[in-house]
Amino acid sequence: MEEGFNFVMMIWKCLEKSNLESEFLRAIIQKVIEEIYQWMLERHALIEKMLEFEKRASCPHRHFQSF
Repeated sequence: MEEGFNFVMMIWKCLEKSNLESEFLRAIIQKVIEEIYQWMLERHALIEKMLEFEKRASCPHRHFQSF
């Protein structure tokens, strides 16, 4: 864990020297936002599936479909 932190700090110092830290941060933020958006889409799809299941499970007609 500490090695990873040191590596990131080393990269950060190099970026500060070249004034690229804002671009680096923008890229990180954009990637995180994209991942969060994908999680939101997956969660939305699961909620839709759960709602559809609840509609079918609570339908009184389904009890008589086998007759």
